[in-house]
Amino acid sequence: KSSFLDYSETDKKISKDSIDALNISHLVKHSVNSLSSGEQQLLSIASALAGGSKTIIFDEPTANLDPFNSKLIANHIKQLKNSHQVILITNDLHLASYFDTPVLFIAKQQAHFYEDNSTFFDKAVLEKLYGVAFDTLAVKYE
Repeated sequence: KSSFLDYSETDKKISKDSIDALNISHLVKHSVNSLSSGEQQLLSIASALAGGSKTIIFDEPTANLDPFNSKLIANHIKQLKNSHQVILITNDLHLASYFDTPVLFIAKQQAHFYEDNSTFFDKAVLEKLYGVAFDTLAVKYE
């Protein structure tokens, strides 16, 4: 918007719709600095929705979040996949395994593409790519 102009009714509706989509109307009376990191992440997603882009890039969206807020963010991202192109950049294998989408793994200046993410999440593949032993991906977001 132009400087010194108030928000239009359309602007206000877009904001309200974004807030309602994430069920965060209880946060509107708070300053950003008073919100938890999970609440701030939800606010960031609402801001991206208000921008109207059909593509949303998430870079480590669950970093520093507790398991409850990680699950909340994961569920919102999964819902957004129905209406937006979602690109998820993460080192969180639990989060990545929650989505049934192709995986592009990048390490040591090499990219490995897995059309079927179940191939990527095979124990032997993970151990080869990461160079560590894996037992299981224990956290469940559902």
